[in-house]
Amino acid sequence: MDRAIVCGGGGFIGSALVKALLAHGVETCAVVRPGFFSGPESFRLRGLDAPIIECDLRDIRELPERLPWRSADVFYQLAWEGLSGEKMLDYALQVQNVTWMMDAVVTAAQMGCGRFVGAGSISQDELKTPEGRAYQGDRHRIFRCAAQMCELMGPGVAAERGIDFIWPIISNVYGEGELTPRLITTLVRKLLRGEEMPLSGGTQSYDFIYLSDAAEAFYLIGEKGRTGRRYNIASGHVRRLREYLQEARDVIAPGTELLLGARPSGGVPLTAESFDIEALREDTGFCARVPFAEGIRRTAGWIKNE
Repeated sequence: MDRAIVCGGGGFIGSALVKALLAHGVETCAVVRPGFFSGPESFRLRGLDAPIIECDLRDIRELPERLPWRSADVFYQLAWEGLSGEKMLDYALQVQNVTWMMDAVVTAAQMGCGRFVGAGSISQDELKTPEGRAYQGDRHRIFRCAAQMCELMGPGVAAERGIDFIWPIISNVYGEGELTPRLITTLVRKLLRGEEMPLSGGTQSYDFIYLSDAAEAFYLIGEKGRTGRRYNIASGHVRRLREYLQEARDVIAPGTELLLGARPSGGVPLTAESFDIEALREDTGFCARVPFAEGIRRTAGWIKNE
């Protein structure tokens, strides 16, 4: 891989991927949403030796005219509208994401990219269980269905245009630069401030992967991944959620009582097999390098200096 495009390059994971690609000597262009430079996320790409292009997902077909070069080897598409709050319930927006994703595949093919790499969610697997299909209180169902539609539709759109399509499944990524209230970042902030945080019983299986490891996995998939293979981006260390939460507590505020069981569990529990990374290891040689405790220390350090 000599050149790569990262659509969503200003995001939490996308910006880390841009840095990983540059570290591997890949000429990289980061595509960000309009207004990125005046927004709170702009710090993520500050000082990088890479062109940064603004382009709305709605205008993805116009991207080739805005790039500094007309061709690339791999097109990473991590951009998605409506990943939090009430927008996750906006079915029209979530269905539109599917169209934009397929438009991105077409755009990648037009630019001569041999490979398109998207970004799925481990929560898609909840739709595959009888419990998940029957769970009517699932507020994220519309998003999950849209992501699943991309995974199922993408290979056909890509095959018609002669390029590879890979849809990696992201488990639970944490680390520096996270601005949204995801579980680990919120817990770290609460522990640092000495505040309580109601938690579920945490008996379900989980796998947390540190940001730089997730970015490395994406790089390797773009470099060595095989079309038709499903790659889980996870650390390979599946544990009960409560064990992860307790370890985070022990790193930041030993002796603090966690309010485990103070609120009901949400969603549908997944089995350990849902987080399996054997295909990723086999095809790319991936190995997570940052232990959870070290990742928590780095995340806490960033929050303190934020």
